[in-house]
Amino acid sequence: MHNELTHFLDTLCSRGIWARGGKTVIGGTQGNATNQLHSPEGIYMDSTNALYIVDRLNHRIIKWEQEAITGNAVAGGIGPGVKPGELFQPRAMTVDKQGTMYIIDNSMPGSRVTRWQKGSKVGEVLFDFKHIIAGGIAFDPNDEDYLYLADRYEHSVLRFNIKNITENGEIVAGGNHIGPALNQLE
Repeated sequence: MHNELTHFLDTLCSRGIWARGGKTVIGGTQGNATNQLHSPEGIYMDSTNALYIVDRLNHRIIKWEQEAITGNAVAGGIGPGVKPGELFQPRAMTVDKQGTMYIIDNSMPGSRVTRWQKGSKVGEVLFDFKHIIAGGIAFDPNDEDYLYLADRYEHSVLRFNIKNITENGEIVAGGNHIGPALNQLE
């Protein structure tokens, strides 16, 4: 399977037509000003085409409106930490239809998920995991009561009901050790 995938990607890349002149629209230099980033880790685009950037080593989420020349820190950005209003190396985020942000960051050890109501300067800890290293987050497109987390430590995807918050998510993919089998993730 691995060799077939490698062959497919090699073939695809050799046949592709690649744009030679990309345009930097955000960042370009490392720093902590609102027009700079330091190790951006993830992005999310909302229905207004505003881009949310997970600015990992600046410990913040930057919201960049379309055509803006600078961004606005909408979560974190006051230094690393795990107190309300702080983030510690955020990894991923998503936004629900009401504009509430759900952010994964490190809590040492493990990961946590915080919920930031639209316009709020502090987040509420929903989950503080000691044995989960979350790497991705998404809502169920048909039911925003369910949040999905990718667990890089256990090689699984977990589903959580945010209306009934417990730290016991339901494994919906993987969870059977690392591997290439249909019930495993690598």
